[in-house]
Amino acid sequence: MSRAFLLQEKWDESTFWADKAMEVYKNHGSTKGRLRLLTQEYQFFIYHPQQDMHQALRAFKAAREMWIKAGNRHEALMAEINMAMVFRVLGDYKKALESSWWALKEAESLMFEKGRAFVLFALAQIHRDLDNIPQAFELYNDTIFLAKQLEIVQLEAGAHHSISGLYRKQGNLEAALKHARIALDLAGKIDVSYFLGQASMNMGRVCWDLGDLKGAIAYFRQALEIFSRWQAQYEEARVSLYLAGTLSQQYQGAVDVNKCKIVYSEIANLVQRGIKLITSNDYEFFFKREKEYALPIIRWAIAQKIEEHYLSQILFKLGEEKQQYMLRVFTLGHFRVYLKDCLVPDGAWKSSKANGLFRFLLLNKGKKIERDILLETFWRDMDIKAAANNLSSCLYTLRRMFKDLGEPGLSNLIYYEKGLCWLGNDLNIWVDSEEFLIIVDQAKTELRKGNSKQAENLYRKAAEIYGGDYFEEYPYDDWLVPERERIREAWIQSQKNLANILEKENDFDGAAMVFKSILRKDPFREETYQRIIQCLLRAGRRVEAMEQYKRCKEVLYQEFGIDPSPETVKLIGHSL
Repeated sequence: MSRAFLLQEKWDESTFWADKAMEVYKNHGSTKGRLRLLTQEYQFFIYHPQQDMHQALRAFKAAREMWIKAGNRHEALMAEINMAMVFRVLGDYKKALESSWWALKEAESLMFEKGRAFVLFALAQIHRDLDNIPQAFELYNDTIFLAKQLEIVQLEAGAHHSISGLYRKQGNLEAALKHARIALDLAGKIDVSYFLGQASMNMGRVCWDLGDLKGAIAYFRQALEIFSRWQAQYEEARVSLYLAGTLSQQYQGAVDVNKCKIVYSEIANLVQRGIKLITSNDYEFFFKREKEYALPIIRWAIAQKIEEHYLSQILFKLGEEKQQYMLRVFTLGHFRVYLKDCLVPDGAWKSSKANGLFRFLLLNKGKKIERDILLETFWRDMDIKAAANNLSSCLYTLRRMFKDLGEPGLSNLIYYEKGLCWLGNDLNIWVDSEEFLIIVDQAKTELRKGNSKQAENLYRKAAEIYGGDYFEEYPYDDWLVPERERIREAWIQSQKNLANILEKENDFDGAAMVFKSILRKDPFREETYQRIIQCLLRAGRRVEAMEQYKRCKEVLYQEFGIDPSPETVKLIGHSL
């Protein structure tokens, strides 16, 4: 009865029958059949959309203990996976990883594919939150493969939904849209509308990034209506603020005064609704997770005197109150530029040469570049007069672009005088590659001091910033290669240092995962294969260690025509 009412989204009736079931089973003996019903109903009741995570954690711990006593390892495993998911939501990633790795080993031991599918998804979510993006992609794809085989539609939809979010954050909106549509289609096949709400919210965010504000607003309204019915308060808070953000952007500069008043009132109500849900449920972590989307609406609300004191504190905690960068440039992975908190669209650059000139000056930030170097770099096939005219045109294009984007002050971002060109130092410009190298140096300093925990945190922070190789989407610009290799090597060394720290903490699973991320960037280093094999063996994962050895052997032979070194052979030989 409780389950039937849930599907009809009748919460009071659902809760009444769930409580009644609990009371009945509490007063009777605990045979395995009754234990199954008790635990299922208990877990089911905790999924009631009030989303009290601490209560949920207690429930899953109790369920796990009951199943262990009953000798049912499969159900105990599922309870452990649920615990891992709750730990993740609460931000306790160490415990989330511990529960997930235990569950993965248990699922493999039991050859329990359903359990393996769910724990892979849990691990993917954790690595996504920790910004270990390559690992997250790999785990989500493994989840999709298993979910399809096992016909677990909600899990398949969730994985596509999450992959869409990753692509969206990387700026690959075409791939994000593709996976968002798949997730939306799958969610429509599930009886419980909550999954449709999740998929609609994600589709709204993709549309927002694509500049389709009308589509984004429609999807956000649909998601908000679903989450309101479900009383899913965290999701309701998120989508309320997303909708407020898109509405404020759509009606910015509108001339219809009456309509503006109506929309302003709706935006204000949405912001107040979202803030109320966040403060009453301790969901403040939302602002950190969704900083890119939250900042514009936070600043709008403060300007309108809405929750001004609370939101000003949030800005301070996010590190945005002290210094606001006029320009933020992302060079690691997908190249993108934000003017204050608004993405500069690709079409604004007008030409690839203007884009390239900006990137060249950014690479040489702080240096004055001779005109002849620029002419040789970008127009080497032209005569000097034509090349000089092209340089002047590109400089005009860049200055005009920033002026047209509403920041006249940035028209003087680029200086050119007496045959020298450079980026001005009088403006606040944040560059992710610079931030990455600063944090890596800080981590090295902490490591030398013996502060391994501080070093570990800094290396993880650096890994969050490293979204890919330096200007990786411009592989044919040879002037980028030295800096690209320098930063990539810094990332590889930082990952090695992080893995070494994890090994010393006996976190061999975590260390192996870090070494695998290095391998994805540089698949020809035999030393990395050796370290992965060592970690897997110490973690008791012999089958995977052998698979890594086979892959090492295959790669070395295909690329160099050689076999693994005696040291590598010896490592795997000891495990046989």
